[in-house]
Amino acid sequence: MGGLLFFLCCYWFFHYETWHERIIAISLSVLVVAIIIKILPERPNQ
Repeated sequence: MGGLLFFLCCYWFFHYETWHERIIAISLSVLVVAIIIKILPERPNQ
């Protein structure tokens, strides 16, 4: 999940031209991943 978020943030960084668009897109991506991590159940240690 972290690797996907990293590549998505890199994509947003080079896709948009202004800093405002970049910050909004990256912040929303991080927020969505944080919500997904909270929703998913924890994996038991094996």
